[in-house]
Formats: sequence, structure tokens, C-alpha cells
Amino acid sequence: MTDKKFTEIYIEIMEDLYQKSIPSGSFKKLIEESPRDENGAIHIPYINYRIKQEVYEYVLDYHFKKHRLDEPSRSRLRVSIAMGPSPSYI
Repeated sequence: MTDKKFTEIYIEIMEDLYQKSIPSGSFKKLIEESPRDENGAIHIPYINYRIKQEVYEYVLDYHFKKHRLDEPSRSRLRVSIAMGPSPSYI
């Protein structure tokens, strides 16, 4: 999978996770509106968003199947999302 395709799928999954979180939100909007530090890093307030673990897993599985991802790609996305600014479990 190319880096461009990886990024597209990553953003699609994060958008879906935030739409299904409590409170509901838009990952793309958070990227645009979140403050940046002096190095340009974006600080998304992900700690304010919660999601049920079952919903989180469903979203990932849905997108993995939708894009027909192989196991290495699934693993790479799963780790990137878990280590990134994804909503926390309820």
C-alpha cells in the first residue's frame, strides 16, 4: 500500500471513529481547528472523545474489509490509529 493510500484510509477511519464517539465530532474539523505548537505539530483534544470498544473494533473491521486490506496493512493501520489521536474507550 502506498503512503498516500495509507493516509487516505487512516483519515477515513479516524473520521468514522470521531463521528461515532461521544461527543460526536469530525476528525477533519479537529485537524483544522486544533492549536499548533511552535514546531507546527497539531494538538487534537482526543481525550475529550470516548467510544465503546465494540464500536471501535467494528469501525476498523468495516474499513479493513471495505478496502480489502491484507494483514500487514491492517496491522500497520491498527497500530497507527491506536497510537494516534483516536477517541479513548468508554
